[in-house]
Amino acid sequence: MAITHPPRAELVGRDPELAALALAVDDAGMGRGRVVLLTGEAGIGKTCLAEAADALARAGGFDVVWGRCSADDAPAYWLWSQVLAAIGRSDLIEPGRFPSRAEMFAAVAEAVLARSRGRPLLVVAEDLHWADSGSLRLAEFLAAVVAGERLLLLATSREGFADRLPNAGVRRIALAGLDLEQTGELVRRYVEAEPAEEYLAEVFRRTGGNPFFVSEVAHLQASRRCPAGAVPAGVRQVLEHRLARLPQGSVELLQMASVLGAPRRDALAAMAGLPVAEVDELLAGPVAAGLVAAEGFAHELVREALYDGIAPGVRAELHRRVAETLQAAGPAELARHWSLAAGRDALRHTAELAVVAGDLAVAGQAHEQAAGHYRLALESGDRSLAVRRRLGEALVQAGQIEDGRRALHEVAVEARAGEDADTLARAVLAFGGGVGGFEVDTFDAEQRTFLQEALRLLPEADSDLRAAVLARLSIASAATLPAEERADLARQAASMAAAVADPGAEVAALAALCDARSGPDHVDERIAAASRMIQLAAGNAVLELLGRRLRLRARLERGDFAGVEADLAGYARVAERLRSPTYTWLVPMWRGMLALRAGDFALASSLADELDSLAVQAQSANAEMMGWGLRFHIARARRDIAAIREMTGLIIDGLEDYPAWRCMLALVYAELGEAERGRQLVRRILASGLDAVPKDSEWVELIWVLGEAALLLDEGDAVHAVHTAMEPYADLWAVDGFGNACFGQVRELLDRLAAYDGGPAAPDPARAAFVRSGAVWSLAFRGRTASVVDSKGMHDLATLLARPGVEVHALDLVEAAGGPARDEAGADTGPQLDAAARAAYQRRLRELEDEIEEAARDHDRGRLERLDDEKSFLVAELSAALGLGGRVRVTGDRAERARKAVTMRIATASRAIGRVHPELARHLAVSVTTGRYCCYRPDQDVDWQLS
Repeated sequence: MAITHPPRAELVGRDPELAALALAVDDAGMGRGRVVLLTGEAGIGKTCLAEAADALARAGGFDVVWGRCSADDAPAYWLWSQVLAAIGRSDLIEPGRFPSRAEMFAAVAEAVLARSRGRPLLVVAEDLHWADSGSLRLAEFLAAVVAGERLLLLATSREGFADRLPNAGVRRIALAGLDLEQTGELVRRYVEAEPAEEYLAEVFRRTGGNPFFVSEVAHLQASRRCPAGAVPAGVRQVLEHRLARLPQGSVELLQMASVLGAPRRDALAAMAGLPVAEVDELLAGPVAAGLVAAEGFAHELVREALYDGIAPGVRAELHRRVAETLQAAGPAELARHWSLAAGRDALRHTAELAVVAGDLAVAGQAHEQAAGHYRLALESGDRSLAVRRRLGEALVQAGQIEDGRRALHEVAVEARAGEDADTLARAVLAFGGGVGGFEVDTFDAEQRTFLQEALRLLPEADSDLRAAVLARLSIASAATLPAEERADLARQAASMAAAVADPGAEVAALAALCDARSGPDHVDERIAAASRMIQLAAGNAVLELLGRRLRLRARLERGDFAGVEADLAGYARVAERLRSPTYTWLVPMWRGMLALRAGDFALASSLADELDSLAVQAQSANAEMMGWGLRFHIARARRDIAAIREMTGLIIDGLEDYPAWRCMLALVYAELGEAERGRQLVRRILASGLDAVPKDSEWVELIWVLGEAALLLDEGDAVHAVHTAMEPYADLWAVDGFGNACFGQVRELLDRLAAYDGGPAAPDPARAAFVRSGAVWSLAFRGRTASVVDSKGMHDLATLLARPGVEVHALDLVEAAGGPARDEAGADTGPQLDAAARAAYQRRLRELEDEIEEAARDHDRGRLERLDDEKSFLVAELSAALGLGGRVRVTGDRAERARKAVTMRIATASRAIGRVHPELARHLAVSVTTGRYCCYRPDQDVDWQLS
């Protein structure tokens, strides 16, 4: 689809920019989505280039849609409402359609991408510098998802606004003025006689090569029928000269249009009290002069020049006339006109309409825009608690949390003083983002007081608001109330929300219950609560993600890896649809945890990189902390002391003062060889008693690492204390954070603690275990324990370990692992490779030897790697096709297929074991043979405990 001849021949001096746009169109048409931002001062030619891109795209088979931002107050998502209307999906912008902005953005993105999958699509976002905040956020979101799609997003923006789109993946084309020669070429298009060189130099000096300014000067000189003369100093002065040549009635009508925003015939007729036909006559001159186009002013600079030329008093009267005339306009537009209008009642109208506009923006998930409307209402005299509360809520939802909470705090203080229960409750709930918010400051004592006062003032009858306050009080009291009291508050809230049929409030209450019951005694209760949350969240993706996150973590504590995988898949499916790093960062974290659990350090590190990238995009402190934790546990698993020292050195200062960190620090000191510091911490913890460690979501993890530190430091009292504390939880698994690491089953640690005899445990060569529990195999060999996820190869090994010295046919191993019975073997279907194919493979191998030598001589590493890969493939194919002594293997031979399958399964299982228990893997490597017959022959007898 390469386009080599841009169709916009009338563009002067823009060949490089046109070539860049042609390349972007070509890339997008080939499924390499692109984002391009054209920037430059007013009149520099951004729109002309966008139109050129439009023509290029249409010539390449694209659909093209435009959205134009407005300098006036437009409805929320005005830019995208135009785009979506053009593709038949206006319903996606309807206020109240989606429960969250994330879901609305995801739906809009999917609609745009779906359209591009039929035919490639160009979306032009014109004048992004005027975009409302919601439109801009959505533009940023779409810019991040175009990769791999047949979609080109092209935006235009004035200088100084280029940073309103992310840097990554955006091609920025900054437009400069034309040079002297190009300026002359443009001037010559408008004048009949050849202009003097001195005149062209003066035009260039005065205009800086700005194409719009140059063309306006040329228009003016052409109208004077003189290609020379004085060049006006500025573009507005040029336009004023051109406007002065129009009839006074036309100029007055254009001034009305500049206040209105565009020369809209019907509205101008109503404002001027003229028939539409007379309006058309008055506009005919400006159209002929090129000042007015079909859809509005020829350029925004024309409107600005007209508007600035109106006397302030006249301008205020015109704004009032617009507000009174355009009764069908949106509340945001009317509020703006009333705010600039004359008359005592103007402020009252402004405030009323601004509140309505703010409420509509909130319903449409445009919280930044809503905050602007509420501020306008306040500035116009409406200082009511209701408006100030709405402003605080909008600011918090827009991410301006400190400003929002400050406004809400003032509202809460006044509402409490006036015993306004409803306002007080809603204001304090908004501190954390509303009913379902979880950015709650648990150390804010005044917040708890506000919540308690709200409960006292609210009617005692069941209500969604009372349920939400109860749930929030449970969370906000984490630092002050016993866990059981917090759980009681959460249960009351959940019961009340269920009674009044408010799913959102019930989900918030159940989340509060999970928070209050986060310790190891309540895992099953949390699984049940989270399952109920997922059920209630039907149609609300954000709440479903919350439920799945809580259930996945609880299932991990149970060692239910099948359930973990199911919740991970479900979470990933929903999060990837939302396409927001706010939610997607958990996916690589959990996958990294599972990779680390399987001993695949390379994959775990790669996923940690992905997590770090998403953490930056999400601006999430939690994500950054979980990424650090994943890398820390990778370093520990690798015994990478240097990495551990470097990572902990960044955060270790002062952490000994935090009880929850002492256990981990004791282990870190032990692993770094700072035994004395580690012992001091272990003894300090023991002196306080393990009961001093809060029995919350981190308890099992902290006591586990304390036990590991005690073993390494030879602290016998701590070993026995940890064993006693952990014994009731032998079946649970130790989990860090949101699930960034899973240390293993508590039973493994208990075995190591039990083996302690007053000094570091010595390996016991007689003790060995190969035991399956659900989806996990617990392994023990020579004093070391580990766990491996279930696989068929683990079953094969268990069968062989149970029959040492006995040769077991591969078909019997297949059958033992759930495959078909051995006696069901059938006939073969011929050789795996025929003679011609084998000869071709062998001939190509000989050729490869020469080519590899040549690449080595040339030091061509890239070619050498490709040739080595091809050679490895051919050797593997021939090896698979030829048996011992070069015998041709046949397809359809079940014994041969079983041999290959079992060999591969055992090799895979052995690699997994090697990542977590290298000594056992080495023992199996020298003791297990594979082939049509497999056998386990250890050098000395091993007393295996088997499933």
